[in-house]
Amino acid sequence: MIVVEISGEEQKFLKPYVEEWPELATIKLERTDIRKYLNALDDMILRYGFDKKMEFYNEIGEDAQLIYDRVLDACDDYDDRKVEGNNEYA
Repeated sequence: MIVVEISGEEQKFLKPYVEEWPELATIKLERTDIRKYLNALDDMILRYGFDKKMEFYNEIGEDAQLIYDRVLDACDDYDDRKVEGNNEYA
């Protein structure tokens, strides 16, 4: 089941990094894909998303972190719906 779809704008932003991290080319993420996708995004942030002193995010890091957070939020929402659908308590 698809948990989150990467928007066209997000795909365009990530396109320069897909050769190095092919996972970032995924458009429709299923729950089983999330860990690999977030690991690749995290690696991308570490390599390209900080200023020279590694103290603050640069523009790339800020935009990538927004995608990262959105994917995590989508996972939380998916897990919450799954629990509610099974009438279990979280």
